[in-house]
Amino acid sequence: MRFVFSRTRLAALSLLAAALIALCGCDILRTGEELYCLPELSEEDADLHGVLDQVLESGAQSVSPRSGGLRQSAQAADLDGDGETEIIAFFREEDGVTLRVCIFDRVGEHYSTAAVIEGTGTAIEKADCVRLRGEADSELLILWNIGDSALRYLGVYSLTDWSCEELLAAGCSGCLVTRAGDEQALLMIKYDTELQVGTAQLYTFSTGMGEKCCEITLPAGLGEDPILSETILADGSGAILLENRAGQSCILKYEDSSFTITESTEGEDPPGGSNEKGTDT
Repeated sequence: MRFVFSRTRLAALSLLAAALIALCGCDILRTGEELYCLPELSEEDADLHGVLDQVLESGAQSVSPRSGGLRQSAQAADLDGDGETEIIAFFREEDGVTLRVCIFDRVGEHYSTAAVIEGTGTAIEKADCVRLRGEADSELLILWNIGDSALRYLGVYSLTDWSCEELLAAGCSGCLVTRAGDEQALLMIKYDTELQVGTAQLYTFSTGMGEKCCEITLPAGLGEDPILSETILADGSGAILLENRAGQSCILKYEDSSFTITESTEGEDPPGGSNEKGTDT
């Protein structure tokens, strides 16, 4: 069988090779001749390279998430909290709209595919390994960009026994892992483009599945393409800062099982104007 390597394929292979070199580590090159030599991969890394290459040979291209804790096209991480390192890699299929998240686990002397999550969209907006159900379990949070608009599809997937069970699925414009009292929680921002109304919803996972515990309507103009971050108020309590590129913002505070907006500022542009895309979602 003959494989034809296009410039795109070669570029993808180069990116994955660079990621693998970063994963395995290498000595600093000390001579001019070594600058022209590829680092020699260990047997373990060569095996992983072969597994990734098989995916590329199927016609897929490597891609990198735009934000989150997992931003490399191929990255080593202890995803399931067992103390062992797995490899997570991101691909786009030949059709241009099918996205795949592949997790490779080392079994014995070789890597094998532990789990595959597929989604449809133009890009992976965000990828994070989180612990929403407690320290004993871990989840993969993927924010799929499904078009040119700010609408995205959020999926939270269980990594327990590599089941990839979907614990929460919803359309949203942004999300942030935060706290609701003593437990981890997920803040989700939704925006109705027809009504031009944004809402903030908080989900907890104490029962195993994502359940909405509170919701609040946002000030006009906020929510379409949010920039989210945690902040500390003057009284020392935690809160969430929600902004847009027009300079408009509000502060959300969770207390007594409900949200309150403690502060809101108007931006320079009128509500509903075009805002630049935020880096954090």
